[in-house]
This record gives sequence, C-alpha cells and structure tokens, in this order.
Amino acid sequence: MAEQYLDPVTGWLLPVHGGSVTQGYGPENTDPSVRHLYRKGYHTGIDIADVVEGTDIVAPCAGVVSIAGTNGGYGNCVVIERGGGISVLFGHLTRIDVHVAQQVAAGEILGGVGTTGVSTGVHLHYEYRQDDVDINPVPFLVREAHPVGIAATVKEALNLRAGPNKNAPVLTDVPAGAKVLIGQDGWVPVWYEGRQGWMWSEFLAAK
Repeated sequence: MAEQYLDPVTGWLLPVHGGSVTQGYGPENTDPSVRHLYRKGYHTGIDIADVVEGTDIVAPCAGVVSIAGTNGGYGNCVVIERGGGISVLFGHLTRIDVHVAQQVAAGEILGGVGTTGVSTGVHLHYEYRQDDVDINPVPFLVREAHPVGIAATVKEALNLRAGPNKNAPVLTDVPAGAKVLIGQDGWVPVWYEGRQGWMWSEFLAAK
C-alpha cells in the first residue's frame, strides 16, 4: 500500500509520487489549435508527468476494477468504479497490475506510468466520470480546505456534492447533526471532515 502524493504546486493529492500536473481539465485548459485532436474537443482529465516510465500509480480510493487492458486512445488503461456512479480512469499505462472485477483498496498499486495509446510522452491521463460523463476531478483531489463561513448543523442525513446541483458527484454522506460551514443562501459551499462540497441551505441550521 502507498499514499497519494501531495503536489506542492497545486496542493492536490495525485496518484503518482513526485508527479506534476502538466495539463488541466476542460475547454479552458485545452489549446484551441489542438482541440480537434480530442474525442470531445477538450481535455477530459488531467495529465500528470515529470516522472520516469514505470513509476507506480496508486488507487486514490477503494473500488472495483471495471477495465484493465487496452482502451482505444487511452492505451493500457485501468478504470475503478468507486460507487455513486463515480469512476476513475487511468490512461497510457506502461503496465497493469490489477484485473477486471478485482476489489482494490485506497493506496493499492494499479500499474505504472507510460506512454501507450495516443500519447506524446510519458505521463498519466487521470480522469473522473459521473455516470460515464467526464467531470472536473479537482474536488476529488483536495485534501483539505481553509474554511471561512458560518457554522451550521445538518438537519438530516445529506449528500456532500462536488458542485451546486443535485446531479453533481457525491463526495460523501453527511449524517444528521454534523457540523459544517455555510456561506450563502441556496446552494452553498460547505466543509466537512477536510472536504469541500455543496449542500442546499434549506437543510442547514446556522448555530
């Protein structure tokens, strides 16, 4: 087992020790001149590079392996289903150390960084999906937040979501009576046990 690597530049937890983020997620992080090279017209994950080929990739969470093999332009690829419709994809691997249907634990080694598939060099393509649709992975990479807001109590058990709508990925379940911080009416950002997410303020009672 191994821990994720805390990137000193972004402050994000990465599944590759010593790696650095070389490209971010989304249209805003995709050069218009190369958008035609991407399946969806933009970069659907983040790229982690600046490590030697074969560097271990560790699972950021527990889950079940749904893909462990060649996967189109992703080359050698591993996908973990972590529950709640969330899957995590690791692309361009030089080797794969897990198999389909395997239950993996957080910190388990999945394979090694490589340059298989459609790749311009040694790196890991790291992608999160909600019900098979790519989403911004950043909320899942943040270890801790620096909360500023009003203390509140959760009235009933709720989902802590990655964005301000009911279709946003669920980060974790929050029990009734839990203490969070709120910032405004409607969908509000909250912090719970070191994770930042969103809740609807109707179910929160400021104390």
